[in-house]
Amino acid sequence: MATLTITWTAPTPAPDSYTVSYRVTGTTNYSTESVTGQTSWTKSGLDCCDGYEGYITSTCGTNTSAASDSWSVSSITACCPGETP
Repeated sequence: MATLTITWTAPTPAPDSYTVSYRVTGTTNYSTESVTGQTSWTKSGLDCCDGYEGYITSTCGTNTSAASDSWSVSSITACCPGETP
């Protein structure tokens, strides 16, 4: 299993919260998680053989930003047994 950590810089004024949307590269459905009071997100238990992609949106009051801070991870440092990075 692998762990993915994403960090970002908060705009001014800082949003109330963020939503991280992520998926295995090449799939269609995103999973989402809320982040409040911090500018980083860590997800453990990911399959180390898969690449992941996603984006972050921010929420200020009732306004939600468009997709921003898009990121893509084509490989994760941890490898499946018997594979090399």
